[in-house]
Amino acid sequence: MPHLFEIPELIYRIGWFLCFNCELEDYFDPQDLIVCSQVNRLFHKTLTPLLWMVITTDFRDYTLPIDVVEANIHHTRHLVIYSSDQPIWGATNLRTLLVHRFIETRRVVDLIHSNPHLTSVEWHFPVGADRDQQTLILPALATLSQLRYLYLRNWRFENIDLAVVLCSTPLLLELNLYLPHGLGGCFDQCRPLENLTILWLSCFWPKASPGFPQLLRYCPNLETLYLNPLLECPIVELSTNLRECCPRLKTLKCGPYFHHDIFERIWPADKDLALIESAAGLDDFDLPLCDLTSTVLQTLLTRHAHTLTKLALFFYRGGDPGTMANMSSILASCLSLREFTAGIVGGAWKPIECLRLFEHSWSQNLRLFEFSGVSTDLYRSAYGDDDGFYDDSEPYSGNDVFEDFDFDPSEIGVEECQEGTSGQEVKFMAQHGWRVPENGKDRQLQSRDSNILCRRLLERAVSMPLMDEVQLNIFSWRKITVGDGE
Repeated sequence: MPHLFEIPELIYRIGWFLCFNCELEDYFDPQDLIVCSQVNRLFHKTLTPLLWMVITTDFRDYTLPIDVVEANIHHTRHLVIYSSDQPIWGATNLRTLLVHRFIETRRVVDLIHSNPHLTSVEWHFPVGADRDQQTLILPALATLSQLRYLYLRNWRFENIDLAVVLCSTPLLLELNLYLPHGLGGCFDQCRPLENLTILWLSCFWPKASPGFPQLLRYCPNLETLYLNPLLECPIVELSTNLRECCPRLKTLKCGPYFHHDIFERIWPADKDLALIESAAGLDDFDLPLCDLTSTVLQTLLTRHAHTLTKLALFFYRGGDPGTMANMSSILASCLSLREFTAGIVGGAWKPIECLRLFEHSWSQNLRLFEFSGVSTDLYRSAYGDDDGFYDDSEPYSGNDVFEDFDFDPSEIGVEECQEGTSGQEVKFMAQHGWRVPENGKDRQLQSRDSNILCRRLLERAVSMPLMDEVQLNIFSWRKITVGDGE
């Protein structure tokens, strides 16, 4: 019977975990693999294909000998091209190709033709480069009948080219269009994209309309849509197309180009309802809303309360006065909800008013609760004393802390807390099997009102059987589980 380390399949499996077993996406570290390949001839023969599995031409500190690369390039499955300095053009067994701001288009086009089994292509086109080169690229992409994932950045599309590519790649599952330009109404001849389930429309909308909203009409099985909620976004047309043509939509989220520093440019409040009504039975909703009014609340609950498992709501400068009570209704009514996130940009919420979150019992399936934007000293030090921030950090003067509000928090079971009680909260959470990450051990919310909110939140968290993570501003608590080393 052979020794375990004389079985090639086992050696190969060990090598695979050495270089790919990492939580980071697309992470490849060959250092340990190089050492293992030097154990003996069997290890070298077995692990060499893995050593060449991933190649990037971004070599800053060394250059591989040409004959070595040419002898092993047939092992490469994942290629990242930044330059043409390395002799990588003989690859014929690629599955993944990433072209990053590389302008020698013809060489890459020939490479695509030599690798008809490519399943994933990402092409970051250089800003300011000759757009005529794109006319060579799209026909090459149209030959990839096995393509599952396509990412195109900074592309300017001519009228029919994109439709040709989409119709020629029937197995395409995910399409990511990042900062596209100039797409007209070019999908009249496009057949339905039956396998496309994930679509990213990361657009500056004036440069991308009107073609991109029309694209949705050819995605009958679309399940996930990412988009940028900017002011110019044609949300009514998008909503109509989603409602009429995408009955399987389950996820609606922000695209990667959306940042809080352009939050004031989101669509007006009258578009919120159109967005929520664009689907029935969403599982994951993560887009900003201008206001969480009672009308928006009822529409959200009517269409999605029975299916929502993840919900993220972000507001600009506070929103409707009833926002907290309405969020409490969401937490009570969405019985399948597992993750809830809420935040504010350009303002801050008064801690005592946030206690309206606890007016109702929450879904017992909730596992994650993240809440940011509560007024504290930390926020004021970061952003200054203006912009409508609520200052609750003054020393307690003896007056009733609740006297300035139109409701009595004692009615929902809130007891008084003293200033700076983070030490007590750490002890309280530890007693219930929770721990505080390093970023919050030695800090405090530094105001009486915010500590009242914090204490109430933690009491609610430990009373819920499935809750395992809570965050208030930058402070977070996590339940200790098996494997945490506690």
